[in-house]
Order: sequence, then C-alpha cells, then structure tokens
Amino acid sequence: MAITSFPFQDIAGDRLYSDVEFAKYYAQLFQNGVIATIGNGLQVKQASTPGMSVLVSAGACVINGRQMINDADHSIVISAAGSVSDRYDSVVAQLNMPNRILTIAYKEGSTAVQRDANIYELQLATIKVAKNVSVITAADITDKRGSATVCGYSTPYEKVNLTDIEAQFSALWNTAYDAASAQMDTDTATLQTMLTDQQALFNAWFADLQDTLATNVEANLQAQIDALDASTLLTTITHNLNEYPHVRALAWDYGIGLIGLGNEAAGLFGGTNVVTVPCAVEYLNRQGLKVSIPVGYAMLTPTVTQLNSREWLLTSGTKSLQITLMEV
Repeated sequence: MAITSFPFQDIAGDRLYSDVEFAKYYAQLFQNGVIATIGNGLQVKQASTPGMSVLVSAGACVINGRQMINDADHSIVISAAGSVSDRYDSVVAQLNMPNRILTIAYKEGSTAVQRDANIYELQLATIKVAKNVSVITAADITDKRGSATVCGYSTPYEKVNLTDIEAQFSALWNTAYDAASAQMDTDTATLQTMLTDQQALFNAWFADLQDTLATNVEANLQAQIDALDASTLLTTITHNLNEYPHVRALAWDYGIGLIGLGNEAAGLFGGTNVVTVPCAVEYLNRQGLKVSIPVGYAMLTPTVTQLNSREWLLTSGTKSLQITLMEV
C-alpha cells in the first residue's frame, strides 16, 4: 500500500506527472458521460439539408478522466442500407488508448458498446437506416445520451441517472397520443351516426315527395314547397300546467355547446339565426301533448332537456329545437 499526493511544484525533476496521473485525478472528480451544460450536449440530429448524413452538435464528454470538446456541428455521412433489409448504426464518443485520442466515431451496422482496456465508448445515438431510403430523418435517430447503461451524463462525484425520467416522459407522450387517437375515433363515430340519421330523414322525405309527385309533377311540387306539412312526430311532452297550451317551435343550427367555441355560426343563440317552425299539436290530456313538425326539421333521436315548466330544448347533431308552451 502506498500514499500519493498531487500536484506539487517540481524541483529539479522530483515532481513530474504523467497523463495517467492527471486522468486519474479528473476521473475522481467527474463521472464518465456527456457534459450536459456545454453546447447542445453532443446531440445527434438530422442534417440541416436532409440527406444521408447526421450532425453531432457542439458539446463535451469525459471518459476515464479524459475530455473531448466538440465546438461546432460535426457531420457524419451515413452509408445506404441497400434494397434487402434495414440496418442499425450508432454514433459514439470513443476513447482509443493505443491511438491516444478521444473522438466521435460512426459504427456502421453495430449498436454494441465496446469497453475494455483499449477502447471505451459512450453511445450518443442509434440510427435506423431503412432499405431503399436516401434521407435520414429525426424519426430515424434514437437519442441514447440519457441511458446510464450505454452513456449517461457526467457530473461531479455521483452519477445522475436520467433513464427513468426519459422513460416517464415517453410514457406520458404515448398516453397523450393514445388519448388523442381515441378521441378522434369517438368523433368519427359520432359524425357517422349523424350522417346516418340525416340520410334516413332524407330518404323518408324523398320517398314522400315521390309519392306526392306521382300524379301532377308541377302542381304537387309547388304544394310540397308551400305547405311544409307538420306531420312528422318530434316528441311527446308531459307537463303540469293542467291546460291545453298553444305551442311555439323555434329552430336553429350550431347552438352554444354543440360544437367547439369559435366554430359556431353567428346568430342570436350562438348559432344560425332562429326561425319559427310550423307545428301540429295532439293533446293527450291536460298534462300531455305530442308535437309534430315538417320532416325537414325532424330529429330521429334528439336529446331532450327541460329548461323550465314551459320550455323544452331538443338537440341532435348541430340542430336545436325549442318547444315553448305558451300561456293560454
């Protein structure tokens, strides 16, 4: 066992220090890894002009007490993969003791990390080189700097492991993506239901129009347009007014709450302007009635909301209908 101390002023050659001693000193201060605070931390990224190359950003790293500094973007040309299969390459910071150099190296067809007495590597990124491609994009590059297994970040005294943080971010991103995809699927299903309902209403109207026009095309078409016959049942209302009230029906499209804010049309109710709708009423008794309207305003399965003792709101898709029981 021996006790050593370092460094002291040299007097007549009694305190000469080698690179090994300096490297051992710095290795005790800094863990192996990328220095996150210098430049962009040796990030491997897509070339500014897309093609078969990547850039290693400015930055620095420490390996076994030796330091490498890259003060500008370093370009690496990527070999094509051919037409048979994809290939996976890697970019590393490589300490080569026999050659006395710490530099950036490109490993074609390999994602392995070499660490022995002669070579020690920090894997900065892996690159997927797909067959028959002529451009390497950001999506092909996997950043490995945060992996404590193959790279990691250099810090004084204690290794900082960012693997779990990056994994958490990746999980949060995937969750957000899945939620957005599910919402898009739901919106698509809702739109399909609306289209199906509208198709059914159109088919019913068109069939009725064909029957009406069977004998006298011109006269009956004019009658169909003018009449707007309120013969399609809209809803049944139960109330406690104990009377036979007059009924008023109002209609509009794109009301408040039916679509996102800022997308609705301009009008009195947050949508299109309100129009009165012809309606026919069948009184079941003094507490109930049925309301029928023209087929053009019909709703197959509306959502019915009672606003107060005399008003009901019916919505379906982008359509709204308000039924008001007027005072007698």
